Amino acid sequence: MHQPASVLLQRLLARARFRHIQVLLQLAELGSVRRAAEAIGMTQPGVTQLLAELERLLETPLFQRHARGVRLTPAGSDLLPMARQMMLGLSASAEAAAARTGQGEGVVRVMGTTAGV
Repeated sequence: MHQPASVLLQRLLARARFRHIQVLLQLAELGSVRRAAEAIGMTQPGVTQLLAELERLLETPLFQRHARGVRLTPAGSDLLPMARQMMLGLSASAEAAAARTGQGEGVVRVMGTTAGV
């Protein structure tokens, strides 16, 4: 039975991680679990596990597995542009936060001690 989009959204909000999106994008780009794992500093079993988790969350296969690697399914192809946008947004957020911190507007904590030298 297919879940309504609202149910899938709530499941993603509760359990999905940015790493799932990173794995999806690397697998789509590189077509290989081994190469994707190397590119993001994970093990092959770790990449496979994250992909399986994402497919369970969405209740649909995102890649076809074959002897030479993986290939996007139609559902994976549908998801790819949105995953790219999410990663671009996350990257822009990190850049904005880094720029703000670089302007001296970050929090500075100073601790003093009364112990003698």
